[in-house]
Amino acid sequence: MHFYCVTACLNSRKYIRQTMLSVLEQSSLKTGADSLTYVVRDGGSDDGTLEIVHDLLDRYRSHEHVKIICVSEVDSGMYEALANGFRESPPGDINCYLNAGDLLSPYAFEIVSGVFSDDRVEFLTGVKVVYNERGHMIRYSLPFAYNPRLFKTGFYGSLLGHLQQESTFWNARLHSLVDLSMLAKFKLAGDFYLWSVFLQHANIHIVEAWLGGFRLHAGQLSARYAEEYDRELRMIASPRIPTDYFIAGFYWMAEYFPDQIKRVFNRRIIRYNCGLGRYEIRY
Repeated sequence: MHFYCVTACLNSRKYIRQTMLSVLEQSSLKTGADSLTYVVRDGGSDDGTLEIVHDLLDRYRSHEHVKIICVSEVDSGMYEALANGFRESPPGDINCYLNAGDLLSPYAFEIVSGVFSDDRVEFLTGVKVVYNERGHMIRYSLPFAYNPRLFKTGFYGSLLGHLQQESTFWNARLHSLVDLSMLAKFKLAGDFYLWSVFLQHANIHIVEAWLGGFRLHAGQLSARYAEEYDRELRMIASPRIPTDYFIAGFYWMAEYFPDQIKRVFNRRIIRYNCGLGRYEIRY
């Protein structure tokens, strides 16, 4: 399958090499089982970020399964850069984005392309993974089943945890439904806009595997502007009714359930079947 990935960055010299290599060194790209268009949208860095990007571009220029596009121009923020990145060429069979600093699992594309071979899957996420500043995995948790109503009313990202963007992938059909001009207007909650669009047209599946993760480090927008994120999210979320809070309370508690209990409630979990040697949906 063909993957399309965008990384938006600005003065990310410290982390951009690790982020890009986590995309470019995917196991299925090395074997030729999958191919990749990788777009790096730089917002006008002046700290040496672009030198690192161009060094990697030159290194992978001859890779027959990888195409890298780098554009550096001033933008109004991450989501304008992301929207512009998705305009650079036709979308892939499978699409994703990865912020500078965050990392994919070395086998993410291999796992995801296998799962997407099942036509029932259009939108998926993996287990939640958090890295420390040095790139060490320090947290790992299986999400509880995601509730579309709670997504629509903006509980994920406020009372409930975020859908982890670094582990999330979607197909070309869903990608075609995104209004990139609308996405470009967001400053902080563009991820919520994307998931809201997708969930109107498809179910989200959870793959019980490490696909990617979020790196904790100083100066992150998610930490500095949490209240602003919530305000932007609530501007496009549907109104809440009293019963939503009771349901959200249950889902909040459920995040602390043992994995065995989460699997019972999760109707769309995808687990590896050792006997068959593939990932399978549990319905």
